[in-house]
Amino acid sequence: MLGSGCLAQLSVLCDSVSGSTGLTGAMDTVMVLDKADRLVTLYGRGRDVEEVDIALSFDAVSCRWTKVGDPDSLKRSVQRNAVIDLLSANPSGMAPEDVAAALDLTNDQARQLLRRMADDGDIEKLAHGVYAPAVSQLFVCLRA
Repeated sequence: MLGSGCLAQLSVLCDSVSGSTGLTGAMDTVMVLDKADRLVTLYGRGRDVEEVDIALSFDAVSCRWTKVGDPDSLKRSVQRNAVIDLLSANPSGMAPEDVAAALDLTNDQARQLLRRMADDGDIEKLAHGVYAPAVSQLFVCLRA
């Protein structure tokens, strides 16, 4: 079955298929192609397939889709990805001053960025002035 629906900001992409879980409940596999903010993602889940969530790019000349990476990392800024990479290499945690020195930021910029990333769930605050990768980020780095 092929369908389309409003792909608004929903917590579960399968609910976006015609706005109901009724259609997706009868299917063995569900694939959702979504375009938001110039980023095209393919999400799929099913009984006989592993869950997929990938960013894609379409080449109009060859009429082919190409995998371009992980949607979450592509949505994050370059600076936030650099912080996650740095903290993943130091899973016991780092102080804002150390992050600032490693990424050529001022101490205030590093503190503000780390606080915002912790509030967004991209990283974790272990203690006062100590930040570490979020458990989900560390798992992604270990799998790669």
